[in-house]
Amino acid sequence: MRLIRGVSLLVMAWAATAAQPARAQTPDCVDAALPAAMRVFACTQAITQGETDPEKFADLFINRADALIDEGFPDKALSDLNSAVRLTPRRKRVHFLRARINHAAGRDTVALTDADSGLALDPRNADALALRARILIALDRYGDAAESASRALDTDPHHVGALIQRGAAHLAQGHHQLARADLNAAVTLAPNNGEALQVRGALLRHMGLYRLAIADLDLSIRHLRRPLESYRERGLVHMATEEFELAIADFGEALDMAPSDAALLRLRGQAHLADGNLTAARADLSASLEADPMAPATWTARAETFLKMEQLQLALDDVDQAIALAPEDSRHHMLRARIHLRQDEAGLALEDLDAAITNAPGNTAARFMRA
Repeated sequence: MRLIRGVSLLVMAWAATAAQPARAQTPDCVDAALPAAMRVFACTQAITQGETDPEKFADLFINRADALIDEGFPDKALSDLNSAVRLTPRRKRVHFLRARINHAAGRDTVALTDADSGLALDPRNADALALRARILIALDRYGDAAESASRALDTDPHHVGALIQRGAAHLAQGHHQLARADLNAAVTLAPNNGEALQVRGALLRHMGLYRLAIADLDLSIRHLRRPLESYRERGLVHMATEEFELAIADFGEALDMAPSDAALLRLRGQAHLADGNLTAARADLSASLEADPMAPATWTARAETFLKMEQLQLALDDVDQAIALAPEDSRHHMLRARIHLRQDEAGLALEDLDAAITNAPGNTAARFMRA
């Protein structure tokens, strides 16, 4: 009887709590230490109880959106943020969260607009400036990205995210020493930051420091929840060191996370080609072209594969596609010249070599081949 009474009291207490206004549910809704699913549930409970204050009601949608992002539901999060914007259009956090979601979805132009809208309300927000730098890198605006990251660092000189983004922007511009200084600083501040290690690993690969690159990329794979780019970069290091089986394995790990990534399929196809597995190379390169038929590098890689398989007409068809997409690339004309020579078409081969030299007068390989 005592147990039943205790349960009854517990139920009555729950009912009393449930009947309270939405703010009673808010602590669980905003508690970042709780699992995302619990935060979503708490926020949903609070929303359905009907908060009347627009600011508080908007907070509930924003907090649920934050939890939905962590749970992996960006579209639902975006819907909540749009609701929050309608309630309080000048809430800067809404714009920053929406920028994160749109960037993650590849809608970078929209994401930039969102970030700028938030920064108009809070121009010295270091997190937002670092996010803006990340978006600008995705838009290939590397100088603007470095400037945005520098503004973040003016506000917070130890902002790890801003150091990473400025380092990445310097790397994309070929400013390797500037990039290394920023990325070393980021790793010093946050030794277990997987992104900092991944970007520094990519930089070290570009600098030809392959052993150091592998060390950073190994660590980044341990620390990142989704180390796709780390596997891609480590695969590229193995390609550079001609460890093709290791490259194939790394590109395979990355493809497990993004099975339709055309660039990854091309890279693994090229690794198979270098390793002499022509059948596997053809399969990966064909799959890559299905995903992205506008990539000249993939057409030429498959043409090389067909050439090694002695399927000369198929090789010629593929290199023709590459030339149609990038007619000024002298490498494509050189490849077609090689195919023509295998077909005993010396005159056509000379025409392609002349085109290669015209497009790249300093191409000594084409001049040597023509001679």
